Amino acid sequence: MDAVSTINEWVKTDDLQWVKRIGEDEFEVVGITLYENYTLYESDVNLSEYSEEDMEKELDGYYNSLEEAKKRYPNSWKQIVVEAIAENEATNSRSDVNFTSLEEVYKHLKEYYHIEIKEENN
Repeated sequence: MDAVSTINEWVKTDDLQWVKRIGEDEFEVVGITLYENYTLYESDVNLSEYSEEDMEKELDGYYNSLEEAKKRYPNSWKQIVVEAIAENEATNSRSDVNFTSLEEVYKHLKEYYHIEIKEENN
């Protein structure tokens, strides 16, 4: 993970995922999953609502432990945990916001989240 979110700045963290830090432990995540169509997911995550045990569970399958994530990403481990939480929530639910093309996705992200898509970074 190269990009680290600063307060109120969207950063691209995956092919179709962006994270914005709202506060010390608060983040917003927007992403797109591919089910039948392109499906939007959005998560507001406040890490102060998660125990270390909860964070460990969320990271299962991504990292061996919370400690591993902290060691690998000492300046951005919170963002790593938030991304895992958002991705886990996205796979456990369906959104009613669907798109049939990436063009529609990019237009929606720009209109509603002010996320600019640069073609060379897709």
